[in-house]
Amino acid sequence: MSLLPNFKLELPTDLKEAISELAGGNVVIAAGATRVLLMSYMHILRPEVVVSIRRIGLREIKVSDELEVEANVTLSAVARNERVRKEFPLVAASASHVADPLVRNKATVVGNVVNAVPYSSMVPAFLLMDGKAKVVGPSGPREISAKDFFVGPLETAQRPDELVTSLTFRRVEGEWGFTEFRTDSQLPIINVGVLRNKKGKVRVAYTGLTAMPNLLDLGTMPSDFRGGYREVRNILQDLSTQVLDDLRSSAEYRLHLASVLTARLLEGMGR
Repeated sequence: MSLLPNFKLELPTDLKEAISELAGGNVVIAAGATRVLLMSYMHILRPEVVVSIRRIGLREIKVSDELEVEANVTLSAVARNERVRKEFPLVAASASHVADPLVRNKATVVGNVVNAVPYSSMVPAFLLMDGKAKVVGPSGPREISAKDFFVGPLETAQRPDELVTSLTFRRVEGEWGFTEFRTDSQLPIINVGVLRNKKGKVRVAYTGLTAMPNLLDLGTMPSDFRGGYREVRNILQDLSTQVLDDLRSSAEYRLHLASVLTARLLEGMGR
């Protein structure tokens, strides 16, 4: 018996054709297709139609007052891009942490965000940098802010008949940090992104802590590890009933990890 479901593969050659393929049925969009394959093997996805967008372009990285990454741009391309590394280092660092080089050469930045899996490495940067998703559907184009994009576990505000054509990240001044924790798996247990602006105000974003991403304003935080850990742990206590508790990690350990990793990033900024 095949591990993958039987499905029809569509290969549109332009955006209009791709959108028309999304009109009905159990349809899944694929760019790098890493999520489609993984979640089909896990029997989470059972698509009737897979629409590959690899032939419709959307391969540009545009750097100006903001960073725009189109739908077919791979994680490796962003991680290696010199302008992104220099001007949007949090985005480049986040992309370089995903899985391994083989996966990064196939998987896309847009896919890593719009799949809305709890362990996404790109979502903290998307939230911290006031990102926007540009989507196109039968009714035309629209933008969805990062804070409104995630509406439930594995759910986003993107409609079934819409395609995310790009993500934008706003240029942010200040200090930044990104880290993750993983064991023997390619999938991290938790990802942490931190931004401290020029006024000393701290924002932190987590994936893997709860079923949905978290964006928190921490205010002014101490730079020493013990002080930072204590402050963060107290703030995260409000999320304790929502924290994931599964075979990979208990809820209590996830809270500890989030506090430790955040405190380490804050300590590093203070040096």
